Amino acid sequence: MALPRSGPGEPPAGAGSDLLVGSPEPWPAPVDGAGLLVELEAAITAHAVMPEGAALAMALWILHTYCLDAAAITPRLAIVSPTKRCGKTTVLKLLPSPTWALFMADATGCSGR
Repeated sequence: MALPRSGPGEPPAGAGSDLLVGSPEPWPAPVDGAGLLVELEAAITAHAVMPEGAALAMALWILHTYCLDAAAITPRLAIVSPTKRCGKTTVLKLLPSPTWALFMADATGCSGR
């Protein structure tokens, strides 16, 4: 699948080219979805301390990335905290491995005014 950087009939939006994203390979055996969710949540909480329910929400979001074609809209996952050095980067480092078609955006350049 190619995700265009600009709409049809529009000039290219800056430098770069279309982003090519492959399809995930189906697992060869049936997958226990509830068990997978528990394992993902455990892996997240083994590396990061989060508010109650946050690791479950992150695990659900990871699973959702494999079902994007089944949804009309999709939520964004925001990793935020008012505290510096609280583990946001650690959490972000956890995401690429289990997530399919991960696109990260960083708002550190915003002035917040």
